[in-house]
Parts: sequence; structure tokens; C-alpha cells
Amino acid sequence: MNCDSCRVKMNETTTEMEISIKGRSVKAINVPAFRCSDCNEVVVEQLVEKLARTYAKGCKEATFDYAEVHPRGVGITFGKS
Repeated sequence: MNCDSCRVKMNETTTEMEISIKGRSVKAINVPAFRCSDCNEVVVEQLVEKLARTYAKGCKEATFDYAEVHPRGVGITFGKS
């Protein structure tokens, strides 16, 4: 993946996301992302963000580790919008 701003190849990394769900905040850690080595822009792919948001809806804790989330059973249906 290339940076939209710099057109430089982005490096794989992880990041954190704050997700607001019905007035409460849930923090996702170890979320796969891409970081530009020139401008430090961080991009999370849409499917990854959707999965994190879907999981956060059912999460009882204030923080969850994305690396431990399993796509099965969290309500993501591939091929539908």
C-alpha cells in the first residue's frame, strides 16, 4: 500500500483505536495498520476497522486486543455491504 499524500510505500505496523459505542469508549490495541515512513500517516483498512467496531459493540471491557479477536462469530458477513 502506498501513502495517499507522499506516494511512498507504507510499512505494516499496529496501532490503537478509540471506538465510541452508544456513549462509551472502547479501546482496541494491536490493530493491523500501515504507516508512512515519510509523513507518519497511519491507515487502517476498512475491513479491519469494521471488524474492530463490530467486536467493540459486544465488548464488556474498556480495552480489547485485536490480535486475539477471531472473525468467526462477531457478525461480519463477507461479500455484503
